[in-house]
Amino acid sequence: MSTKDAASRDGGRTNKVYEHVLEKLISGAYQPGERLNVPQIAAALGTSRQPVMAAMQQLSNEDLVQIIPQVGCVAAVFTQEEWLDFRRFFASGEALITQIAIEKATNEEIKGLRPLSQAMRQLVSSRLPSADKPREYRIRNQRFHKHIHRMARSPILDRQLTALWNLTDYYISTFGHSHAFTTRVPIAVQEHESICDAIEARNAALARGLMEKHILEQFEGGAH
Repeated sequence: MSTKDAASRDGGRTNKVYEHVLEKLISGAYQPGERLNVPQIAAALGTSRQPVMAAMQQLSNEDLVQIIPQVGCVAAVFTQEEWLDFRRFFASGEALITQIAIEKATNEEIKGLRPLSQAMRQLVSSRLPSADKPREYRIRNQRFHKHIHRMARSPILDRQLTALWNLTDYYISTFGHSHAFTTRVPIAVQEHESICDAIEARNAALARGLMEKHILEQFEGGAH
């Protein structure tokens, strides 16, 4: 096997572990401070420790896992004050990129946002099993926000903000929001519709304010 093939294989294994642990983190299967048993994860996924540790390092870089000497890997722990600072920073960033999107987007691009919002509304009353709805909502929600990011045509802002989405979902799933889908999502869906209205009207100030409020309130109710 060539060096290139081996690197590709190892990268695939690392990505598999990364996705596995990430899903557990943002679904609430791991609680803050809980140890992530590297040998157990490796055995469960049929891989060696090396790709598991590579995945842990990647998750550590994203502030989702903390690697502590003499202890090992644990699900990240933050103070309430740290989370409050983070939500303000994140809300400001999403509000800014929404404003920039309105300044740069074509009419056709703006038209493409509404169906993504409606897809989230349809999910609420769909026959999808209740246990599967939170994950599907996250997927559809990210499509909505990613479309706004693309309209902004600002790759550096897109990369920086997208990197925070998983951390936001981790907060929601680990701080008392286990029933967020049933309690907060219907409200969040309506907020998405209002954001669409403001963007379609090209009212940048209103859209920016609505997005900032929408993101801030997700930390209270658990959906964005």
